[in-house]
Amino acid sequence: MNIINKKIIGLATLFFALFAGLTALAEESAVYDLGAGNLESGITGSVSNCDPLTVENGTVAPYPSCTITCDSGYDLDDGECVRERRSSGGGGSRTTTTTITTPVVPPTTPVAPTAPTPYYFTTTMRLGSYAGEVLPLQQFLANQGYYTDTLSGYFGQSTLLAVKAYQRANGLGDDGIVGPMTRAVLNGAQSPTVPSAPTTPTTPTTPTTPTTPTTPTTQMYTYNFGTRLLVNGSRGDDVKELQRFLNKALGLGLVEDGILGPKTIGVIKEWQKSQGLKDDGIVGPQTKAKMLELAKGFK
Repeated sequence: MNIINKKIIGLATLFFALFAGLTALAEESAVYDLGAGNLESGITGSVSNCDPLTVENGTVAPYPSCTITCDSGYDLDDGECVRERRSSGGGGSRTTTTTITTPVVPPTTPVAPTAPTPYYFTTTMRLGSYAGEVLPLQQFLANQGYYTDTLSGYFGQSTLLAVKAYQRANGLGDDGIVGPMTRAVLNGAQSPTVPSAPTTPTTPTTPTTPTTPTTPTTQMYTYNFGTRLLVNGSRGDDVKELQRFLNKALGLGLVEDGILGPKTIGVIKEWQKSQGLKDDGIVGPQTKAKMLELAKGFK
């Protein structure tokens, strides 16, 4: 009995499904096949236009067919042409274009190479030394072009040869031992040289105008014949002044010894006579006054 009931229910379900499908097909044909009239609105009789006249993404056949044909890639759905929902059946293939944008990488600014960090060596190193400052030593010698082997931190034959070459190049004894003198050169070579500040050029001094040399003033010699009478046998500075005057006035070569002797007396007499004075050889007030008057022009 249960088996019969199940079969009856199954047949009934199948019948209703077929009936629903036929009803839907009839409705679709009634809506979009408008040749006999405006079936969608329920109007019958003679009509001259299709309803609708046009559809997007498709075409409507002329009256009385009024059949809607959708463009490739579109399906008919409730009187409209919509894009296909299925990957197969009806319509043409669709092409999807993917635009690949190559990212623009901005050019990178080249980074200037940094100078190696100076290392201050403090320990003595020789063949067989290991670790400690050996690795910085190898790095330094490699930067200078003396060491080309592996940076191992072991002071072997390659390091020894490099140290000797560096010592010879810097005027050191090439014993291959990094002692105080070699360390001093190594540390000095790594000390950055601080450029000296540019010196401010000195402003040139304006040359001084040379002063015009002053004409030396002629200093006149003042004779001092004293106040006493000068006679034969007189001695002193006043006699010496008298002899100096006579040498200057007459161009003589009397000895200026300050002694009024016969030779000087003879010259005095000749001079007194030339000046219109009494030629007695005595140098008194009149003779002195005449001498001082003439002496004003003497240097």
